[in-house]
Amino acid sequence: EKLVELTSLLMNISEAQNSDYEYKMARNSVSKLADEITNALKEQFEIKKLNIKREIEPDLYATIDESRIKFVIQTFIENAVHYTPEAGTITISLKKLNRDVVFSVTDTGIGISAEELPRLFHEFYRGHNARLADTEGMGIGLYMSKEISARHNGKIWAYSTGLGKGSIFGFSLKQVE
Repeated sequence: EKLVELTSLLMNISEAQNSDYEYKMARNSVSKLADEITNALKEQFEIKKLNIKREIEPDLYATIDESRIKFVIQTFIENAVHYTPEAGTITISLKKLNRDVVFSVTDTGIGISAEELPRLFHEFYRGHNARLADTEGMGIGLYMSKEISARHNGKIWAYSTGLGKGSIFGFSLKQVE
């Protein structure tokens, strides 16, 4: 099962790096995607007794490849679940800021050191505390998210004030009406 998962991830990396790989871009509701993914992960939230705050504005649209933006949203939320201790808080936010749709996930998890922040979106990179907290990760999700964001002409970021102080992961896309 793990071998199949790894093979699939490696194929996705290859596709992400191939500039000829076709994205299926269309106007889609990012609000709907954020709600769907949040609802689908409800059981994971309940298992860890996480306090989930939803700040998802309705009717925010962007021109996106739906399956790939779903991947980014899911990666950010699942990472927050993995790295936030039981009874912690995760805030899932989607809002309009100027002419952008901005999605972010804020958690009260393990945080990230200043030294590790610049490397987070590199292929196969995992922070020291991330490796200790979740030994099954492969360091591919954030790298893929960066590649997907770039193909959408979007911006992606991570922020933390330090170890044990939680983190914020986000991306922005140009809004369309």
